[in-house]
Amino acid sequence: MGILNSNSIDAARYLFISKYMPLRMFEANCWSADLQKPRSHPAPPVRMMYLIYIFSSEVLSGEIFNIPSGLAKDYVLGWALECEESYMRLQGDEIDPRGLASVWEGPETTDYIESIQREYARMESALDAFAFNSSY
Repeated sequence: MGILNSNSIDAARYLFISKYMPLRMFEANCWSADLQKPRSHPAPPVRMMYLIYIFSSEVLSGEIFNIPSGLAKDYVLGWALECEESYMRLQGDEIDPRGLASVWEGPETTDYIESIQREYARMESALDAFAFNSSY
């Protein structure tokens, strides 16, 4: 019952884990621009890294949690490591950092993630006219 009445940091952790683990379960071994080309959506390692970024820079550092960015990054990286350890333990294997490392260290990753950001901005402006306005 304690899990249902968790504090806000635990709630954020559970939310992060629920988003991260399904991505970790599918094709998270490595990422490269060549492997990405035939895909219409970002491969799981990119999504995992983006999730880490969003949670540390937007979710925890945002208005709801208001955690300093350095501490937010520490929390989220710890949660990602916890997910990695748990998943690999289920596989009966040692932790395998290649999936995230291929995104983190890949020279073409920055360009690809910037293209995702541009697409999000384009979609947001295209959808603004259809946004719910609470003043009605």
